[in-house]
Amino acid sequence: MASIEHSLEVTEEWVKKWDQVRTVLEMYGHFSGINRKVQLKYLKAGEVRTPVEGESTASSTSSSTTPVCPSHTPSTMPPTGQSISNVILYLVTLTLVGSLQAEALGKLFRTLYPGIRRTDGKNSPEDTQVYCSTKLHSTYRHDLKIYASDEGRVQTTAAAFAKGLLALDGDLTPILMQMAKTANTDGLLDDDCHARDFQQDLKKILHKALQDDVDWTPDDYATLNPSGLKSINNAMEFIKNPKKMCFEIAGYVKRMVEVIQWHRENQTNMTLYLNESWDLAERRWSKELREFKRVDKRGDVEFDISKIPDIYDNIKYDMEHNPD
Repeated sequence: MASIEHSLEVTEEWVKKWDQVRTVLEMYGHFSGINRKVQLKYLKAGEVRTPVEGESTASSTSSSTTPVCPSHTPSTMPPTGQSISNVILYLVTLTLVGSLQAEALGKLFRTLYPGIRRTDGKNSPEDTQVYCSTKLHSTYRHDLKIYASDEGRVQTTAAAFAKGLLALDGDLTPILMQMAKTANTDGLLDDDCHARDFQQDLKKILHKALQDDVDWTPDDYATLNPSGLKSINNAMEFIKNPKKMCFEIAGYVKRMVEVIQWHRENQTNMTLYLNESWDLAERRWSKELREFKRVDKRGDVEFDISKIPDIYDNIKYDMEHNPD
């Protein structure tokens, strides 16, 4: 009987995930554009593909990332033989705020060029004119290339930056097609293979420190903040007891799920940003709660602090787009 109940729970979970995939794919009536990808990868016998940030996978199945929940990772079962991992990526689109910020950054870069003054001491209109990138010859301006990855939101950010840098008019699409370059960008960034080891060690230290159900002592301050940075000290003073703070965060997330459930039942005519359904919003927040607060068979609670940035992103998203 217990095995049957477990199988039913697993099946119900898979049905919910497939329903979420269908909801996301049907959002705009089609699956195309620079913000959507389909990837196929061969898996050897017994191999399980590990999802990376921004995608979700399932061996021999399709999965998707929603516009507001990019780190969704469905449960997978190890394949017994050779298989194909089918990954459907529905990447995050650049918001209006992000576009305006990128354009403002381009304007800032444009004004870094100094003005030119006459050396003979005579007054000239050129004295007050700033010579910047907009004064470049048209051939140089057209030859300007901005390198970006192949993600749609990154390319759109590059186009918005170019628009501010060169004081261009019009939509971002033609700017993107002309000035954003995505080929051979791997060599532009430093190799992070050595830094990744330090990152993993630091994550282990932080994960262990935030599981303790005691108030931090001066020794903890010295261990976690050996340089005595004021910002880190202020954060530790605000947290005080890390375990209690994690329980408090989980309580707020659970309260958010309850609020969404109430709106789903009583505000049926109310719509969310990008026509997101209440059911999808509930799954988005329930997923964060389930992955952040993990309870084992003995009833012991462990918190996955790597999910805190995801919770922050969901809070910021809903405050920006669903304030009501």
